[in-house]
Amino acid sequence: MACRVRPLAVFLLALCVTFPAGSVGKKSTQSILLEKLLSEYGPSTIRPVYNISRKTTVIHRLLITQVIELNEKHQTIQISGWLRQTWEDEFLKWDPADYEEVDELYVHQSKVWLPDTTLYKNVDKDFESYKDISVQVFSSGEVRWATPVILKCTCLIDARLFPFDTQVCELKFSSWAFDGSEVDLVKEEGLEAGQVHFADNGVWQLLRVEVVRQEQWYACCPAPYPEVSYYLHLRRRPLFHVLNILVPCVLLSVLNLMVFSLPPESGEKIQLGMTNLLALVLFQQLISESLPPTSDKSPVIGFYFTPMIAIGCSSIVCTVLVLSLFYHDNSRPVPRWLRYVALKMATVVFYRVKVQPPPLDDRGGTSNPSYSLEGEVTGQRFQDSDSGVLTATCSFTDSSRSVNSEEAFGAGAADDGASLDAGQRKANMRCRATAYSMHFTQKVYSANGGEAAPANEAKETADTPQAKAEIACSGGNQTVDWKDVALIIDRGTMILSLIVTFAAMLITVLFFLLPNSHLE
Repeated sequence: MACRVRPLAVFLLALCVTFPAGSVGKKSTQSILLEKLLSEYGPSTIRPVYNISRKTTVIHRLLITQVIELNEKHQTIQISGWLRQTWEDEFLKWDPADYEEVDELYVHQSKVWLPDTTLYKNVDKDFESYKDISVQVFSSGEVRWATPVILKCTCLIDARLFPFDTQVCELKFSSWAFDGSEVDLVKEEGLEAGQVHFADNGVWQLLRVEVVRQEQWYACCPAPYPEVSYYLHLRRRPLFHVLNILVPCVLLSVLNLMVFSLPPESGEKIQLGMTNLLALVLFQQLISESLPPTSDKSPVIGFYFTPMIAIGCSSIVCTVLVLSLFYHDNSRPVPRWLRYVALKMATVVFYRVKVQPPPLDDRGGTSNPSYSLEGEVTGQRFQDSDSGVLTATCSFTDSSRSVNSEEAFGAGAADDGASLDAGQRKANMRCRATAYSMHFTQKVYSANGGEAAPANEAKETADTPQAKAEIACSGGNQTVDWKDVALIIDRGTMILSLIVTFAAMLITVLFFLLPNSHLE
């Protein structure tokens, strides 16, 4: 019997040496506490209250760390931040004195109840991107779950003041399954709610974050649903868009006016107009690609591009018309109605029309009498008379009777037209007016020491306002050819485009300077 007991004793002794006493099944105090709490916890879908009539208050806090993307075209915003939710779990309470002063534990989030706080208007394909981080549990039953998140939701874009706009994006959180009688969602108060961890991305500047709690009633449910909304006020940094879009557009608008000031003889008016038009359309496309295709809050700058493109198109049309009139065959005279309109427009657009005495129809019997002043064309010098007054010889031709008459008179001579008919008297009056204008060359004649003034000097003197007024009063007229009509139209369209351009600039600037409340 003793032989049988001895091998058993040796085996037990060896076993004790291999596994020291107290090492088998030894656990830490935290493990023992956690096993005990979870063994009595129950399903993680049940609210952690013993009395179901008592609501669970969840304190919600979201710190914005960065704006990853604000897509104006699709009207979405994607941000990264730190989300923290705090609530009381009645199933996770203990006395630290019973567990070696253990005051907190970390429990995997799948083992305990979590509030089903949901981001409304979420557009992320994974819905919400939360990192799998354990919750922190305190002996008082307080549970704190802090995790980094990436959220993406819709954001209504107000692009009226682009690129000097300020966008307000709302991130709304609420419980999806529990109404306000079961879960009360409240916002964080105090210094911990401050947004002090935002990282600037160079495009958007975070002005402030407003946190608002409100209750939303739905027709399906008897109790309201508490909501916590975060309003992000983001201001765009406009320097990039000003240097790359606005300044080139303004310069192109000014350059668009140069199409009208370019002479038709250059042959480059249409090319310049087409180049400016294509450049304006290109810049408009650059802006429209980054803005939402909506008609509710269209950008003010779009209303500036529209008249500029219209001016570009009209400049090309007017240039084609101007060139066709400018190179029109002068053998065909300008119609009377077009001549009348052109003369009226010339006074408005400050265009100087040539003044000369054209032939007039004789309604008194003589058809088409004309006159010529000797020396004006041949370049001969005019001689003075015995009285010291410059004289010139005028002749007029009566085509109906083929009569050529000549009469010498001075600038101040009396009109002896008793023997002339009505048509000849008109021609005689025009001739006298021309000679009167040449009377002003007397000073030039005297200054040259008695030498006769050349005909070109006399002609320059005839261009004085006083001489032109005398010609006009004596039957002189304004002649308008096809080139004049073309240039008058070109000048008129330039002035009209100038007015429209500066009016569009002024209205756009006023809209930018107005407060946002005036644009509602």
